[in-house]
Amino acid sequence: MGSGVVLGLGGNVDFEVEWDAQILQALMRDCEISAAECEATPRIVEDERGMLVAILHAIRHQKGMEVRVTDPQALRSFAERFSYTMTLGGTSVRAAICLDRLGVGSLVHLVSTCQELRDLLPDRVRYVSSAREDSLDPHVIIQYPAAPDLHFLDGSPVWEGAREVGAGEGRPNRLIFVNDPANERMAISPDLAEPIASAQVVVISGLNAMTSEELLARRLDVVERMLAQVPSEQQGRDCLLPPPGFAGRPVIYEEAGFHHEHLRQQVLASARRWATIHSMNEDEAQHYLGRRVSMTEPEDLVSLMKSLRVLSGVRNVVVHTADYAAVMGEDAQAVAKAAAVGCQMASTRFAYGDDFTAEDFRAMARVAYSPVGLYLTASPVVRKAGVHIAPSHAVKIADPTTIGLGDAFVGGMVLALSHERG
Repeated sequence: MGSGVVLGLGGNVDFEVEWDAQILQALMRDCEISAAECEATPRIVEDERGMLVAILHAIRHQKGMEVRVTDPQALRSFAERFSYTMTLGGTSVRAAICLDRLGVGSLVHLVSTCQELRDLLPDRVRYVSSAREDSLDPHVIIQYPAAPDLHFLDGSPVWEGAREVGAGEGRPNRLIFVNDPANERMAISPDLAEPIASAQVVVISGLNAMTSEELLARRLDVVERMLAQVPSEQQGRDCLLPPPGFAGRPVIYEEAGFHHEHLRQQVLASARRWATIHSMNEDEAQHYLGRRVSMTEPEDLVSLMKSLRVLSGVRNVVVHTADYAAVMGEDAQAVAKAAAVGCQMASTRFAYGDDFTAEDFRAMARVAYSPVGLYLTASPVVRKAGVHIAPSHAVKIADPTTIGLGDAFVGGMVLALSHERG
């Protein structure tokens, strides 16, 4: 059951909701939501009204989020107010699908299965699962546009940038709403041990949905023991945990929006012992700092990356954004090369959606780079600090989607790292 690429730890079915400003505006009116309610960051909400407040908060502060909904029925009833598409989600599964588009197989670890998932999963993506029976607990994802036309009852715009001169057009982003018992338990199949032992590249993600500190500690212990196995190519040779750079095999820990903040540090304390790359998006990076920073200014970016290196403690830190990926660490040059392929994959996914082809991916390499990415690449401040920049490609389309772009980035990094390792 060995595979060159092993992606874990959980996957799911997504309901991707189609944006409809009229429906949302009517809900805002019915729920009588004010601007003051949308200031605090919601990580857990109770019902549809709470979901709406979270959406407005994200738009108002121009960020993406993952939010737990305590009433699972609220997820379905909210989705059913709109048109939606059923897709597959989870970093591991979406990254595997991107690899499949290029003809590359992989193995994913699942904690829940159902007929809908089996029907949508590509043939080249093999899986092991800890699920004992089928279940369907969909994640509801809503993508908001760059400049949503929504207003509170007093007539003020939800996004304050809409009334600020020179504020720009804003950027699209997405919210993920979940109530997923299987991913909260995150049971790990013993069948995962053998593939991990022979893997060239491993990705660990999805632990953000867990709710129990004790259960999380047990899952992390299993992960550590599986990753401590000596890869077959290293048998008979010294192999440290974590491996010294890429003399062993790269293990990527992909960050996500934790529903219970105190569990983030518990995962990170473990990841420091086995991860070689700690990857995250710009919202997650700024969450670590507890403040917003300018991701386009060299001094601010350098300060962010230096702080993350200390806070993370993993050999290499990667922050991926719409315009570039920034890398800092002991193997920064090698990781930056992989991040460049990650940016190419994410740009391709952004431009063509789920149905991109290998030719689309190759053609993206000829598309001009993001001006912001090029500016930071050339910055003496950034270069002197040892921060490596992999610019994204400048893709302009009418109806962009940011759903799954971070997962596509991970898929691209995995593609590059597995290729380098044969």
